[in-house]
Amino acid sequence: MGRRFGRCGLIRDHFEKLAAPGILGCYTCFEATEIFINNGSMPPSNIFTIIVGGGGSAEQQPKYLTRRLIDLKPPLRWKIGIKRKWLNHKQMLDVLARWQNDGLWQLGEEAQSVGKLRSIQPQFVPSDGYAAKPWNRVLKNNFWNGSYLLELADNEKAPFAPIFEDPALLQDLSQKISEALPIDLAGLSDRLGNIVIQLPITAVTSKMVALRDQGALGFRNVWHSSVQPRPLRVAVEEYQDEVLKSYASADVNSPETQLSFPSGNRGHRWWLWDDANQLLLGASSECSVLTSISVTMNMISGQNRKWTLPSANGALPTEISVSHPQEPMIIGEPRQDENGSHTRFRMYREESKAAAEALRFVQYGGSNKDRNAEQARALGDLRMLINRHGSKGAWLWDPYLSGTDLLNTLFFSPLANAELRGLTAGGIVPGENLPELKDGTETNRRQSWIEAQKVILNSNGDSPYGLNLTFRIAFGPSAFPFHDRFLIFPRAEQGALTWSLGTSVNALGRQHHILQQVGDGQLVADAFEQLWHQLSDPQHLVWSRP
Repeated sequence: MGRRFGRCGLIRDHFEKLAAPGILGCYTCFEATEIFINNGSMPPSNIFTIIVGGGGSAEQQPKYLTRRLIDLKPPLRWKIGIKRKWLNHKQMLDVLARWQNDGLWQLGEEAQSVGKLRSIQPQFVPSDGYAAKPWNRVLKNNFWNGSYLLELADNEKAPFAPIFEDPALLQDLSQKISEALPIDLAGLSDRLGNIVIQLPITAVTSKMVALRDQGALGFRNVWHSSVQPRPLRVAVEEYQDEVLKSYASADVNSPETQLSFPSGNRGHRWWLWDDANQLLLGASSECSVLTSISVTMNMISGQNRKWTLPSANGALPTEISVSHPQEPMIIGEPRQDENGSHTRFRMYREESKAAAEALRFVQYGGSNKDRNAEQARALGDLRMLINRHGSKGAWLWDPYLSGTDLLNTLFFSPLANAELRGLTAGGIVPGENLPELKDGTETNRRQSWIEAQKVILNSNGDSPYGLNLTFRIAFGPSAFPFHDRFLIFPRAEQGALTWSLGTSVNALGRQHHILQQVGDGQLVADAFEQLWHQLSDPQHLVWSRP
C-alpha cells in the first residue's frame, strides 16, 4: 500500500504532543476528507487527504461527498471519489502507529494505496494577511491564531506526472473537486499525493489592536473555557522595505497586554510563544495599524454602453455598465515615511508590478487547442486587464488593428471617459469588408480601408455612452514602421504597465502566441506617445468618440 522513507515515525510523536488536550486545542474529533482514485479492482489511490482536529463527535458514519464518482477527461480517465470519516484521538494514534509499523495507510475498513511517503517537520500556517497563503486554499477555517500542520509527503508523485505536464488536466481535476469540496488543489498542486493533519489553534484566540491615545499596541488574548490559562509571551516586529524597524515583546498574563511600539506603517507581525511547551500558540501575517483610508468611489451612471460585436454566427448585442471615477477621499491622517514618501512610492510601484503577475506570462493556441475557445480566452484576458488596470486609460498598438478589434477590446472599458487609444498601420485584415477599389494606388487603398472602419464602428456602436476613444493610422513621413503589438496602461507617478500581445488582436488564440508583461512598460509607453503626437494631423484620424 505504501512505503515509509526518512524518519517517518516522528509524525506520531508530534501528533501525540500537539493533539494532547489543552495544548493547541481540545480536539474531541478528527474529520478526515479523502480524495482518491477508484478505478475498480485496485485499492483506492490517494490524491489528497486532509484530517482536521476539532470538536463534535467521532461516532458519525462515513459518507461520500458526491453522489457518484467524478469522471476526468482523457487521457487520465480517472474516477474520483471524495469520502469523509470521523476518528477520535485513540483511533488517530492507531492509524499513525499502523502506518509507522506496517506501511499501511488505513483510516477505515479499507486501506488506501499511497506513494513513498516521507514525514515532514511540523509547519505553522498563519491566517491570510495582505497576501493569501497557498496552504489556506485547502485548510479548513484557518482564520484566527493559525494552524500546525503534520504532513506525510509523496516525494515522487509518479501517478501525477501527466497532470504536471498538462496544466489543463490539473485545472479539470481541481475544478471538478471544488464543485463538491471548497478547496483549490490547482493552487497547491505540489501537495498532490500527500496526507495532511491540520491542528488549528483553538485553545486561545488573540488579536493585536492599536491603542491610539497611548501610542502603543494592545494584545488581546481570550482562552477557551475548558483550557487553564498559562503564561505566554508575545513578540511583535515591524518590517518596511525588508528592514527591521521596530521590535517589542512582553509577558502575557492578562486578557490585554500593552506594548510600546511606534507602529503605523505596513509590515508588522506578531508571535505568541508558549515557553512551557516550546510551541507557537499564534502568529500573524504582515498587518498594519490604520491611520487613514483612501476611499475611491466610481459613481454608477445608470446608463450602459451598447454596441454590436460582429461574428461568424451573426451580430451579438453587447452592453456594459459604465461608471464615472471620482476623486479619492482621504479619511484620517495619512502618514508619510521618514524619506518624504519617496520610499512609499517606490514600494507602490513594486507592489503594483507584483499584482499584475497573475497574467504576466500566458500562452495561447497550439496544435491541440480549440481555436475558438482559445480566442475567447485570450480576448477575455485582455478585457480583464483593461478592467483591472485601465482607470487612467488603455492604448492598443497593433499594425493590423481594425474597428472590429476595438469593438472586441477597448469598448469593454467600464470607466466613463477613460482615455482609450488605438494605433494601426492600416494592414488589410483577411475577411475585412472593403469597398471596391477604383484604382490600385496606396492612397485609395488606405482611404477605402479607413472608410470601412468608420462603417464598422458607426454601425455597431449603437450607444457608446462614456466612450472616449481615438483611433489613428500611421503612414507617411510623420510615421515610422512598427511590428510589435502592445497593450499599454498609462499611469502618472508609478509608470506605465505594458503587455506584449505576441500577435495581432485579430489573430488572438488562432495560433500559438504568448501574452507577457514587459519589464519596463514606461519605455514602450514613451515610444507610443512619441509616434502618437506625430500623427495628430486630421489625415491620420480614423474614428473618434466623443
